[in-house]
Amino acid sequence: MSENAIKWNMSIPFVTKSDYIIRFTELSLAPNSKGNPMITIKTEIAAPDTVDMTVGNDTKPVVVAGVKPSAIYMTLQVSNEGGIDADKTEGCRQRWNDLRKKLELPEETNWENPATEDIKKVLAYALIQNKADPKTASPTREELARGIKVGKVLLHPKTKQPLIDNYPEIKEIYCLAELPTGGQSL
Repeated sequence: MSENAIKWNMSIPFVTKSDYIIRFTELSLAPNSKGNPMITIKTEIAAPDTVDMTVGNDTKPVVVAGVKPSAIYMTLQVSNEGGIDADKTEGCRQRWNDLRKKLELPEETNWENPATEDIKKVLAYALIQNKADPKTASPTREELARGIKVGKVLLHPKTKQPLIDNYPEIKEIYCLAELPTGGQSL
């Protein structure tokens, strides 16, 4: 890792790359807001240690190892007023099994208690890109009364440009990976 590398923070737009190596750190099964079973997957970047990113007007090495991309949510069953929506449920379950196949794990068949422990600590190649969200103020009482739940976009006091938070977001997981030997600059 470069001695002059800086730690990544939300003010630095994340560099889109398809060769990040992620580690699955947490998987949990719980009902989503509609009561349907859902797996929440949390990951962290395992490699590379640093990536050259634009910081201000310069390009600098930025530490990305250990950064946690946005969580992945996989619903396993979809219910509607008449019971279970078979087509949507099949699509959800296929998505879970597609991920398991990419990670060279057996297909899931126990939908009451799906296997999650075998994915923890697995390494995989992933496409990660930046997700930029404008910072917003808390809504005023008047806005809340009108049903507005998010306040106005915050602007830089001098430049009047929107203030942005950047988040790494996993767009695709490709296959199993191994950490490179020696340096970890991919």
